[in-house]
Amino acid sequence: MLNNIKNAAQAADSDKVSQSIDDPSMRQSLKDQMNTDMLQDIRDEQDHFLGWGKMLALSLLDKIVDVVVRPKGMTMVL
Repeated sequence: MLNNIKNAAQAADSDKVSQSIDDPSMRQSLKDQMNTDMLQDIRDEQDHFLGWGKMLALSLLDKIVDVVVRPKGMTMVL
């Protein structure tokens, strides 16, 4: 499956990329995994300033994933 996405992205074929990925479920799964990892990092952070920065990044994460993990965004990234 990843090869299909990569080949379609390299060909700049957003339609094929779209057919190869399930946008809503992929975005939500990625958000859930990244949120879990970042929350754990924030809990473990000893430097409060760094923890604040990670909280800020966490607040932007959903929006970034919504923009990038779409057929055109995946085509650009891959």
